[in-house]
Amino acid sequence: MKGIKKYWVILVLLGSLALGLLGTYAYHQFGYKLTTNEIKQIAYQNAGIKSKDIKSQEFVKSRTGLAATYVVKLETNSKSYAYTINASSGSIIERHYKKK
Repeated sequence: MKGIKKYWVILVLLGSLALGLLGTYAYHQFGYKLTTNEIKQIAYQNAGIKSKDIKSQEFVKSRTGLAATYVVKLETNSKSYAYTINASSGSIIERHYKKK
């Protein structure tokens, strides 16, 4: 009888671990409907720049509360841009730019 309880405990622990991992994966993947290229075009269009003007760029998946977002950083020779863009709708949540 003790052996059966031991296996049930192990089974419940493994199931809990699997659900936790699955939940974490889903949290980090859910809501990213737009691709990085689509997000890039939104940021470029808002900044009024072309890809040839970019000196460096960075795109990072992030979360604002439960909303999936991308944090976008662009740098040209004259300005730096930072955006937080909703990964589902493409709306710009936050934007900053700084002249060099």
